[in-house]
Amino acid sequence: MQRRIADHLRLTVANNSVTDSAAQGWVRVGSGGSCDWCDQYLDGEVRTTEGYDFDAHDNCNCGVVPAF
Repeated sequence: MQRRIADHLRLTVANNSVTDSAAQGWVRVGSGGSCDWCDQYLDGEVRTTEGYDFDAHDNCNCGVVPAF
């Protein structure tokens, strides 16, 4: 249940970051070191894809922030 709720939050922020003319896109953020799988995606790359482009797993602590 937690993953589904977090996925919708991530999708909302990612989509709004792409459509906001002031933002460059979105970036995946997380605590780092929590798991090797997440660490590979914490690259700081700005993504400009609209729609769900965020790989997550159960108990994933990563999030999405707009890149300005």
